[in-house]
Amino acid sequence: MGEIIVEAYDQVPTDASLSGATIVNCAGTPDGDVATLTRANCEVPLAWARRAAEEGAARFVQISSFSVFGAAHAVGSDAPTQPTGDYGRSKLAAEERLRECGLGDRLTILRVPILIGGGTDKLAQLVRLTCRTGVIPAAPWPTPRSMLSYDGLAATIAGLIAAGRGGTFAAADPLPYTPAMMRDAAQALALRARIVTVPSFVLALLRRAAPGLHASLFEPNLLAEKDNAAVAYLPFERTDEVVTRLLRQAGQVGGL
Repeated sequence: MGEIIVEAYDQVPTDASLSGATIVNCAGTPDGDVATLTRANCEVPLAWARRAAEEGAARFVQISSFSVFGAAHAVGSDAPTQPTGDYGRSKLAAEERLRECGLGDRLTILRVPILIGGGTDKLAQLVRLTCRTGVIPAAPWPTPRSMLSYDGLAATIAGLIAAGRGGTFAAADPLPYTPAMMRDAAQALALRARIVTVPSFVLALLRRAAPGLHASLFEPNLLAEKDNAAVAYLPFERTDEVVTRLLRQAGQVGGL
């Protein structure tokens, strides 16, 4: 088919045949008002999925998010979907409406956590903070967080497609991020870094002022091993490898 340029992602080209095609929807945004989130995260996949169903596409893969679970610390098939923000609600609405498009077992929904390795994600921001200050902020309680590299995302998508697996799945690196992972990786590179525990009263203020940041850095979020689809598609770039790569890059830029 080649490259197709569209004015808007929800405008499916009329001259594009989707018969027998595999469509992977990675379009979306976590930012914006309700209308923006609804259009980007719900209306775009619905437009393509409806055409896919009408024209007999082989498979439609929707990239969803752990945000559909809200503030849950343990994520998996047993966790209820209770999004707490507009982004999570828009992703869950997309899932529900996609299941009504008539794709049946040709629909694959893949829920993922923070995606890492691109250089602009929250982990990359934390790495840059550590390289500037020598500090790794941590909560007074354990905070293992599931993450997935873009390499892992690609491997999982390709594996699910090759196996013809329809349904709803979740994927993450089996090795979660922890502050100790950052410290050990920094020390292995001879970079100055130490874990600093943030007082509980400061975290309480942060939770009220910036709940998203608080959840990303100071709350656990862990995918159950039994529900992790990514395990079947190893090897791919692991979380600790991404941390090491980002630390090396940030350390070189900062001259540490």
